[in-house]
Amino acid sequence: MEKDLKELIGRTFGFYGVDNNKIKLDEEVLEVLEDEEDGYRSSLGYVRVCEFDPSDIFFQTSIANVRVDYVEEEVTVNGGCEIYRLVDVFDGHVWVEFGTDWVDDYYPMFVFRYEAKEVNNFYENLLEVEEV
Repeated sequence: MEKDLKELIGRTFGFYGVDNNKIKLDEEVLEVLEDEEDGYRSSLGYVRVCEFDPSDIFFQTSIANVRVDYVEEEVTVNGGCEIYRLVDVFDGHVWVEFGTDWVDDYYPMFVFRYEAKEVNNFYENLLEVEEV
């Protein structure tokens, strides 16, 4: 089932991590897919809700509370960036960023970036995470 990302903007979720191009927010697993029709210069296609698969690798407990932010920028006359970010509500760390970006102000490009926290900060912050 396709997920309407606009409904998620500004909301806060428990974040359980990333497995390839899948994200677990609260009890829902979302798969971020690039546009299959777009060829090698791809853009974000859609996000779908997946059935939980025991082979997926996620943390057993939430590792952060994240807010879904949306960034839209006009880059060129050809189009702009449409990026979704999962931002840690505790310290502003961007855990995940996905969507359509632009290369050389001309080509659209699908992006899916995951950035873990440094271990020192991670364990300190983990103690302060509250369940959503």
